[in-house]
This record gives sequence, C-alpha cells and structure tokens, in this order.
Amino acid sequence: MIILPLTLLVMLVAATLRFGWTGLARLALHPPQGGMSALLACSAQAISVWTQQYRLVLLLVSAIFLAIFCWQNRNRAGFVVLAIGIVLNVSVMVANDGMMPISSITLQRMQSIPAGSSLDTGLTLTRSKDRVLDGNRARLVWLSDWLLLPGPFARLAAWSAGDALMLAGLARLLWYTMKGEFSDRTL
Repeated sequence: MIILPLTLLVMLVAATLRFGWTGLARLALHPPQGGMSALLACSAQAISVWTQQYRLVLLLVSAIFLAIFCWQNRNRAGFVVLAIGIVLNVSVMVANDGMMPISSITLQRMQSIPAGSSLDTGLTLTRSKDRVLDGNRARLVWLSDWLLLPGPFARLAAWSAGDALMLAGLARLLWYTMKGEFSDRTL
C-alpha cells in the first residue's frame, strides 16, 4: 500500500513547514535507532504482498524485527503508541491467517466496487495485505481495515485502529524530534 508512505511524507512536510530546515537537521542528527530492523520488517511485508505466499510466516518475521526496532527506541517520544498500533495490526492479521480483513461494505464505501455488487469472501486484493472477509468470517473485526477518511478522500484507503495509532506515534516522534525535545518520553 502506497498510502502509508504518502501519509508519512505529508507529516514530514507539515513538520518541516513548522520547524524549517533546523527541524530537518535535528531529525537527521537524531534518527530512530535500529533502522536495519525496520527495513527488514518492511522487506518481509513487501515480499508477502508481492509473492502472496507464506503470509503468516513473513508476518511473524516482520513482527519480530518491528519488536526489536520498537524496543531499541522505547524511550523516544511516540514509540509506545507506535508499538501498540503494531501489536493491534499484527494481532488481527495473525488471527486471520496473516491477512488484514476488509469487508465488502467498506470497499463499497470506498467506491472501489459498485453498490449492490458483492465480492467473494476470502478474495485477496491484488498487491495488498487485505482479504475480503465480512464480519461473520473475520476474527477481531473491530481491528480490521474499516476506517475511512471523509468525503472524496474515502476512496484513498481503508485504515485500521492500529494504523491510526502507528501514525499518531510517528507524528509524535517527528514533532518532538524536529522541535528539539530529546528527553525520554515514553508515549
């Protein structure tokens, strides 16, 4: 999914507009630790999406690398919230065989499919971590991708509660790092 990187880019641009080049310099001088762990986690997820094989195994590998990354940065602003979001997403995906459930109703609300159409339950969306599972088939459905942006932005992506927490944690990390507050903050 390209939406999460785009969202991070928008957050970075907004923080740069607020704190200027000095904020970017602070971010460059104080990056999160363990970038290789984060890169390996993203790589495992990308392989899972592109090959559509070994989803659960690659999800667990990714989760291990993300846990290492979060542990290395546990005292940085935003990382506790980020870690909670990761745990929520991993939990729902493990409960659903390595895939994130999304309902056909959510897809209709995104206007990805015409109203009245139905998608086969169990259908994996192309080049996605999502699988169409309606409420009676999905486990931990309240943690699935069902949150949409308002109005015309709804068609961009469906978000989970875990996604929202991860973005909130990353926003907090950017804000405090670019602002120049490097004291240990656990949330």
